[in-house]
Parts: sequence; structure tokens; C-alpha cells
Amino acid sequence: MSDRFNKLIPFILKAEGGFVNDPDDPGGATKMGVSLRLLKSLGDIKWDLDHDGDIDIDDIRALTPELAKEIYWERFYAPLQLDAIRDEKLALQVLDHAVNAGTRSAVKILQHISGCKEDGLIGPKTIAAANTFRDNIALRYQQGRYLFYEDLVEVKAKFAKYIPGWINRVKHIYETACQF
Repeated sequence: MSDRFNKLIPFILKAEGGFVNDPDDPGGATKMGVSLRLLKSLGDIKWDLDHDGDIDIDDIRALTPELAKEIYWERFYAPLQLDAIRDEKLALQVLDHAVNAGTRSAVKILQHISGCKEDGLIGPKTIAAANTFRDNIALRYQQGRYLFYEDLVEVKAKFAKYIPGWINRVKHIYETACQF
């Protein structure tokens, strides 16, 4: 795990919070941003944290910050190559959005604002475009996140109840990043 990752991850853990089991959340029970759906998708028995032979809600409850960090590194930070993005404010926002809404969505916003083909796959062209962007890319990314959530609610109206929390989260993460 990189120094930057270790610097950014406490902000993500704080934004995600503790255990929640919202029936409207398609990810199922969640703790520190790690959903039951994600934990099951990892496909490794090591995530059977209570050692009862299956991965279920009890394993979400047993998740520790250190284990959550391991998942964040392996599933989000490293695959998104966030150490290659020069703007630390932008890296924090991309990581936060990936954790909250998925890596493809996080990359598509980055590609859209930096003028790249929007395929949701991070690569050298997307990273280069982000690193040479002249305008305030972190602010543009924040605005892209707002639009993403508005569009999501248009498609899935049941998510409207989450809009205030999402907007506050995006605002808080951006304000936090501006302190770097």
C-alpha cells in the first residue's frame, strides 16, 4: 500500500461509516463501505471472517478497518492506478466515487471531464489526460459526481432518499481534498 493510499483512506472510512443494513441498498448489508455483495464477489474463503463456512451478514459485522483497507487497495485504489494521478484532490474524489458507486462510474466521470473516450476503463490515455488538464479538474470532477447522482435518481427513483447524503458526501470530500 502506498503512502498516498494511507493518507487518503481515513477520509473514505469516515465517509462510509459503520454497519448499515438498508433493504433498499442493492449491495445488502454494508460496513465501512464494504457490502455483502462485494465481499461475496471476492471469491475467497478468507473473507469468511466468522469461520462458519459461508460469507454472510455476520462477516460484514466482523469486518475491521484493516480488512476494509485491504479490500479498498485491491479492488479500488490499485486497479484505478491512483498513484499515477498527480492531483491528490482528484485522486481522493475518484477513490471516493469508486467506493460509493463503482470503479466504472468513477472512471467514466474522469474520462468525460478530461475529454477521453468514456469506456470506464482506466489506462494511460485517461491518466495522461487527467494529468495534463489545465482547468480545476478536481472541481469539475465534483460537478460530474453531482450529475451522476441526479441521473441515477432519474433512472431509479427509489434512490432519491439518498440524494441529500450523497450531495453532502461529495461536498465534504471535495472540501477535505482542498485542504491538501
